[in-house]
Amino acid sequence: MTPPDALTLDTRVGWHPEQITAAIDGEVIVMGLIRGQYVGLDDIGSVLWKLLEQPQTIRQLCDHLSQRYRGAPAAIQVDVLAFLEELKALDLIQAVDA
Repeated sequence: MTPPDALTLDTRVGWHPEQITAAIDGEVIVMGLIRGQYVGLDDIGSVLWKLLEQPQTIRQLCDHLSQRYRGAPAAIQVDVLAFLEELKALDLIQAVDA
């Protein structure tokens, strides 16, 4: 059973307002002000992070990445959902209303 606050492809997500983003030596670093933790994002993570500046559904994010990287849509969806759940657990992103 899916937890009630779990992300789905139809969840609209965006940056959490209490985070700071910086580009250092070509790498995107995101620090959450709530937990004081930070993450460094690789190339694909950085692309995804930039897309999250404008809230959108996870399905839209996956579609964009599928077109850009020509990956298998099902595999991209699994990877993106897992990645976004990690960011959500660190309070770096949040579900937003449409």
